[in-house]
Amino acid sequence: MQFRVGVMIFATLLITGILVAMFGKLPSWFQGKYTVYVILEEAPGVTVYTPVRKSGIRIGQVTKVEFIRGKFVKGEFQKDDQGADYVQVSLEIDKDRQLRHNEICRVSATLLGDSSLQFVRSDDPNAPDTLIGNKDVIRGVEQKEPVQVIANLQNQLTTAIEKVGATSDELGAASRKIREMLEKNDDRIGNVIIQADKTLVSIQKAADMANEMIDDPKLREQFKETFAAMPQMMKDTHVTIKRMGTTMDIVDKNLRNLEGFTQPLGEKGSEVIERLDQGAKKLDILMGEMVKFGKALNNQEGTLGQLVNNPELYQHLNRAAKNIDEMSRQLRPILDDARIITDKAARHPGVFIRDAIKPGPGIK
Repeated sequence: MQFRVGVMIFATLLITGILVAMFGKLPSWFQGKYTVYVILEEAPGVTVYTPVRKSGIRIGQVTKVEFIRGKFVKGEFQKDDQGADYVQVSLEIDKDRQLRHNEICRVSATLLGDSSLQFVRSDDPNAPDTLIGNKDVIRGVEQKEPVQVIANLQNQLTTAIEKVGATSDELGAASRKIREMLEKNDDRIGNVIIQADKTLVSIQKAADMANEMIDDPKLREQFKETFAAMPQMMKDTHVTIKRMGTTMDIVDKNLRNLEGFTQPLGEKGSEVIERLDQGAKKLDILMGEMVKFGKALNNQEGTLGQLVNNPELYQHLNRAAKNIDEMSRQLRPILDDARIITDKAARHPGVFIRDAIKPGPGIK
């Protein structure tokens, strides 16, 4: 009997193992794990064995909760004894569950006080889509407890109710003042209504007159012509304004150019005036010299006067110039021969030695 019971138990366990292998996953202690460290400012309700979920599915659990001092530098946590207090939560995640850096770990609490850690998609579009590795440190966020949210909401509702009560009191006081004002100014309000009625009658008369004017065929034609000419008039006005703008730009440019010309003149005004004064003095001296030259030229006894007024001297000078010109024409062949001799001497110096020993007909 014991043997049969043992065989039955063994067969049951074997069949159970086969069914688990076929229809389910292996127990978690047979699967690999990796560790992720989450840094939180607060971790309400988080303890060892607190579940870790992603998309509502359990992917791991909390293995350790401890205090740590440090600070975040460019998104990375650095341990520092002089830093602020944070909570470091060690997570044990199933190896087949992949987490990415564009996901954030959020602490969620229920009304009953139970907490869990949820990995949700980050709102930061620049977050990298890389995998979170073993012993990586990430930053988590805390979600306010529902009880605390309700308490804060209650305080806000109390404040809102008080403000509504104060507003209703103010509205009541305003309505009482309006009623008192209406009672005191009842006669004035009646007069205002009468005047408004008269104004409406006048407006009606004006409208009737406008209708009579519109009913006139000639006025209608004039209105049509005026309205038809409005687009062209607007276009001409636009062109005119554009031309005025261009003209103003040209005027502004000329003024800037004039300013650029007058500014250096103003800065060096004294120097310019001094130079003008010196130039005037030199011009005065030059004019005096010109006057002297003119007098010497008109003086018949002077050299220039004799040259201008004495025809005989002019004839002598003219003949001397002709003689010089004749001499230059006679010297030209001699200079040409000298050029040929020097050229031959430079090219064939042996010719002179040969002609000195054995005279010939000459170089030419």
